Amino acid sequence: MKKIIIVAVLLVVGAVGVWLGLPAYRAGKEKKFAAQAMAALVNGENRKALLSAQQVLVLNSNNVTACRVMAELADLSRSPHALVWRRRVAEIEPTRSNKLVFAASALRYEQPPFPLATQTLTDLGEATNEVAFQLVSAQLALKQNRIADGEKHLQQAIRLEPANESHRINLGVIRLESRDPAVSAVARAELEQRAGNAQALRALLVHHTSRRRFVEAEQYSSALLKLTNSAWGDKLEHLTLLRGAQSPQFDPFLATLQRDAATNVFAASELVTRLTELGAATNAVDWVKSLPAAMQKEPPLPVAVASAYFSTARWRELEELLNAREWPERDFMRKALLTFAVRKQGGTDAAAAHWRDALKLAGERPELLGSLAQMANAWGWTNETESTLWRAAKDFPKERWPLESLQNGFMRHRNTRGVLEVNALMLERQPTNAAALNNWAALALLLHTNLTRAHEVARQVYDRGTNNFAFVSTYAWSLQVQGKSAEALKLMDTLKPAELNDPAVAGYYGAILVAAGQKEKARTYLDRTVGAPLLPEELKLVSDARQKL
Repeated sequence: MKKIIIVAVLLVVGAVGVWLGLPAYRAGKEKKFAAQAMAALVNGENRKALLSAQQVLVLNSNNVTACRVMAELADLSRSPHALVWRRRVAEIEPTRSNKLVFAASALRYEQPPFPLATQTLTDLGEATNEVAFQLVSAQLALKQNRIADGEKHLQQAIRLEPANESHRINLGVIRLESRDPAVSAVARAELEQRAGNAQALRALLVHHTSRRRFVEAEQYSSALLKLTNSAWGDKLEHLTLLRGAQSPQFDPFLATLQRDAATNVFAASELVTRLTELGAATNAVDWVKSLPAAMQKEPPLPVAVASAYFSTARWRELEELLNAREWPERDFMRKALLTFAVRKQGGTDAAAAHWRDALKLAGERPELLGSLAQMANAWGWTNETESTLWRAAKDFPKERWPLESLQNGFMRHRNTRGVLEVNALMLERQPTNAAALNNWAALALLLHTNLTRAHEVARQVYDRGTNNFAFVSTYAWSLQVQGKSAEALKLMDTLKPAELNDPAVAGYYGAILVAAGQKEKARTYLDRTVGAPLLPEELKLVSDARQKL
């Protein structure tokens, strides 16, 4: 009996030891694999880095090091899933630094007007003494063609870090493209003084290549390739230059790059992508077929090959490639491309099924829905673009960019009812927002829908901002719709001349003046609307007023 008790006690103690030791054991494995993943990434051992990071995430999906490694690997393969991992890092460690990295990542994968990046920077708020904020803000400004704002942010970065040569070079790059020849010449001279700097040489190379000055561009490119810190991308730019110059060195240099890339799937993918961009997609696909079969299947090479088939309209081959296997972490893209390929071959029902799959696969993350909407928009698929954005807006209410993207799209297509629906959803989430209330009332008045509520809201908003010309003009038009022309005119006359001359206001003012019998004065303001981006109902409003002159 005593022996049995001792054994039982030992078993209990052992069980307790295992129970208490397991978390420590798991933590030790997690730390070990995370260190291995980061070390492999630094050493360029991307496959090992991926496997180690995945092992970490099995143990702890919130391991920030593993998430960073996954983000870096996604960036290397140009995968929009990088946004998912960057956001994950920012959610686990919600520092300003991590959020800025997420914003910078969004700038690489989004299309204009870069809603995710814009929202992130807006939420962070201006930080005049933060270099990283200034740099990301500069990038956003330049991508949105706000050159002066981009310069301002870079100048602030220079003031904060005067010894950082990179900021001055970036400013020089902006000024190199200035329309003022004098400014461009000074910038070029300053960059040429830094001819030993890879960043400066890249800027000069791109500048001259874009202007088809191939002799000068080749000098800068050759100098760049001699630097020890030149990169694979520099070799691809040299290839682009040789193609543009129709140089006999193109084929020999391409052969060299193909040999270098034959054992590196990331380099091979980038080479295929570049050849596709240069109009040599068929040659790129033929070369890929000469690579080991295992390498041809390894991501992200199938994605690059799919783009090559897409660019040459080889729909049957594209469909076969896409059906061959799933694409880890970007299968929604595969399904979207399948939709396109099948639709091009007349398979309507099958295409619809593939699109539903794409939506399902992307639906767990707003970033992926954004990428899917961008793909649909690039293909001119208005219905799919709108439905994807509506899903993102409704499933992720904290994200403002889906509604903003919808509103921009509806405004671009002059879809007044669509803009009204967007504003209605905005009001559900911000029922006291004066600007949203005003927009909703103005649109409802234009569409002659829910007029009782529209008149009430227009009055309430005006009472909250009697000095806001947008609120004043909406309430004045509300009075006009109710047949109260004298009151409407009296209210509009309280606005400043510059406000009345704004095309967004001038049409309403002109119509009110016509109703009040002041036709000659009305003509001046109705003319202000010529060429303005008005909604169809506003154009009809102006047209009806002109007919009464």
